[in-house]
Amino acid sequence: MGLPVHVDPGDGVSAAILRWVLRDGQPPQRAREVSRVVQELPREGNLPLAALAAAVFADAHALDRSRPLGRAMARFLALRAAVADSISGGAARDSTVAPAFEFTDPLSTPAGWRAAWASAGVTCDAVSSQVLVLNLSLVGDAPAVAICGACPGEPTWLTLRSLEGSFGLASPQDVFVCENPTIVEAAAAMSGARSRTLVCTFGRPSAAAWALLRGLVPAARLHFRADGDVTGWSIVETFLTEFPQATTWRMPPGMTAFEEELLGDLLSDLVNEADQTE
Repeated sequence: MGLPVHVDPGDGVSAAILRWVLRDGQPPQRAREVSRVVQELPREGNLPLAALAAAVFADAHALDRSRPLGRAMARFLALRAAVADSISGGAARDSTVAPAFEFTDPLSTPAGWRAAWASAGVTCDAVSSQVLVLNLSLVGDAPAVAICGACPGEPTWLTLRSLEGSFGLASPQDVFVCENPTIVEAAAAMSGARSRTLVCTFGRPSAAAWALLRGLVPAARLHFRADGDVTGWSIVETFLTEFPQATTWRMPPGMTAFEEELLGDLLSDLVNEADQTE
């Protein structure tokens, strides 16, 4: 949406943003509540959203996406970050007026919600958001690097928190992505540490899954699949839009089979080429 935000690029910025966020007749106390939260935002490091809410309001859910205050705060933080970027980028040279610019409502997507809070050092779903992997060898300083290397051949859950920091593949390789953990379990049972790298979204991809896959590009040659129902095709199409260089994995147009029905073929694809020549 286009926002003609008229602000003084100084102390008046936050006040102007808050007036816009609360323009739709929200109760008078909302501005005071937002101000209380802003005062308690972390100065350094990261703070879980629930911990922030509990510290300020003695209610760990006070800033949830389902609460009016949580939604107002996310919009305030997202717009504050956008204005700051505009000013630092030279878009606001006039001392009293910042031009209109495009702003995406952070409530429109889960990623937008998380990004709004992340701009203020607050984390959402850092532990509850997970992705399942098998034989994923990483380099970097993120905790996931050590976690993945601890037990080759064992299916491993990575949290979004464990992906904080740098990580990536040491060299280009194929990475297969499926929807159902049954495929991971079967691959581990059949091939163990010899299986090719496998990532499982366990349904629709979580924030952790997105963070992992984005971190693996460009070294990863991604091959996606899911169940052949409407939801599965939606997942695959979303992946291919995000990663246009990726390919599907045994999922030709019109396929309706569920992954478990193709288990034998999928497992044969996951056998390491070196093992196939032995």
